[in-house]
Amino acid sequence: MTSPLWMFFPEELLPFLLVAAGFLMILGQRKLAGSLFLLAIVLAVLPVLLAPLMDTLPLWILLLGLAVFGVAAASAALGWILRLLFGKQVAPLVLAQLIAGMIEKLAAGVWWATRSITLLIWRGLTALIGR
Repeated sequence: MTSPLWMFFPEELLPFLLVAAGFLMILGQRKLAGSLFLLAIVLAVLPVLLAPLMDTLPLWILLLGLAVFGVAAASAALGWILRLLFGKQVAPLVLAQLIAGMIEKLAAGVWWATRSITLLIWRGLTALIGR
């Protein structure tokens, strides 16, 4: 399943996922059945393992992870839209150019902020010295 809809499954659907995996196994769809079974196991075990970890992490790390996930989700959605508009062969190139431009602007912003802070410190020190 490539869709993120599995995140919204309530816990009550886990037995139905296992039953669906069994039916798919009977019908000969072993790969899909294995995926559903693994999904059911992960949905049952993952919250138990991640809850203590999420409670101990500082807020800024959680926000950073959320920002990274948001950028990845936006890139995936943009890639899907580009694939619909331009086709399968052109979309990765356009998406790569957009991401490269975004990284370039981010680096330029960091450079500008560092330069501005350095100039402010330099002007403050020269004002203290009296030149």
